[in-house]
Amino acid sequence: AAVRTEIEQAVNRLKDVTKSDAAAVIERVIKDLTTASYKVGEAVYKSAAAASGAPGGPQPGPTPTGVPGAETQKRRRRHRRGV
Repeated sequence: AAVRTEIEQAVNRLKDVTKSDAAAVIERVIKDLTTASYKVGEAVYKSAAAASGAPGGPQPGPTPTGVPGAETQKRRRRHRRGV
């Protein structure tokens, strides 16, 4: 709820500021809105992690070769060679 309020306030400040010609003020308010939107993303990410039971972020799993990233590297090499 606090993040939503912060976003709404930032949007309203941006609406008010766009009526002026003060570029520096507009840029600062846009930066504030961007920062607030990052908090929304963080909240969504944490919520999804909590719902999945994961401690945070995607967890690496076993790979066919046993080496993380090896399959991706093989695909890139094949792509470069046109195979």
